[in-house]
Amino acid sequence: MMHQKLKTYSKADILKYVSKRDGETKIGEVIRSEPELLGSDRVDYVLLGIPEDIGVRGNLGKGGAYSAWDAFLNAFLNVQSNQFLKGDNVLLLGHIDFESELKSLQALSTSRPDDVGVFRSETEKIDDVVSEIIREIVEHGKIPIVIGGGHNNAYPIIKGVSTALNKPIGTINCDPHSDFRKLEGRHSGNGFSYAMENGFLKKYAVIGLHEGYNSETNIADLRENDSIYTSYFEDIFIRGKLSWNETIFNAVSFIGELETGIELDLDSIERMPVSAFTPCGISIINARQYISKVRTGSNYKYLHICEGAPLQNDINQKVTGKSISYLVCDFLKL
Repeated sequence: MMHQKLKTYSKADILKYVSKRDGETKIGEVIRSEPELLGSDRVDYVLLGIPEDIGVRGNLGKGGAYSAWDAFLNAFLNVQSNQFLKGDNVLLLGHIDFESELKSLQALSTSRPDDVGVFRSETEKIDDVVSEIIREIVEHGKIPIVIGGGHNNAYPIIKGVSTALNKPIGTINCDPHSDFRKLEGRHSGNGFSYAMENGFLKKYAVIGLHEGYNSETNIADLRENDSIYTSYFEDIFIRGKLSWNETIFNAVSFIGELETGIELDLDSIERMPVSAFTPCGISIINARQYISKVRTGSNYKYLHICEGAPLQNDINQKVTGKSISYLVCDFLKL
């Protein structure tokens, strides 16, 4: 089943992550691992990892986004299975294996235009793989929870969901950057513009934009597009023109009854180990509120959390892994 790039996990693979304790049951002990369950009613959610940073480098960004998936598994699989979250209706499908591509591109540099072109060409190939796998998950009536990887994967996720449903969808994104850059070849900065251009994305709401990290041209493009809702971090947290709850409510209201994807770029969270670090952003509590409130107020079809880059630093691994784990748990609990 599925694509040859998909690496599935056995139960033994999953249990290697789990620290067992007498009298306790961890999510890793009850989560499902059998790919054939994708076609059954025993699971509702499908966890999928996309450990790559090729799209980020195609956007002239720093690498490292490939490292968040493993950090997440170490945290999430050791969460307690209890009355608040059992975890037995979740299928850990596996991750898409781009290791050979990452190795072949290791010597390339974002400072060389020809190399940037290679990153962007490879990102298009990633699009094809990701969209095919997402389409199959959604066609089976399941909700994909995707842990990246770069934000370039928003495009193939939206494409896969839209293709499975045979109609365009809406997406809400919490992000300091719009990722609605020009159509200049695929990378992590233009997933949503490509999705709208190609008819997969009908409405786009992006909240928490940072005024200093979006170009004037980009800001104008967003403002002039009736299919896009924006709010700015400075209006919410600096000037107090609207509250965090209000901007989330406005975004959900803007999307309306459309089937909806929920996007969270970890770049938005203050001091998170990410591709584009910020010392001034939302808190992890704000991020959890965002997931929880959008989840209850929209006809959601997927969750995508991306851009974490903890690399091999032990503290960064724990911060990133546990943060993503909290966010996924909040999504699953409602």
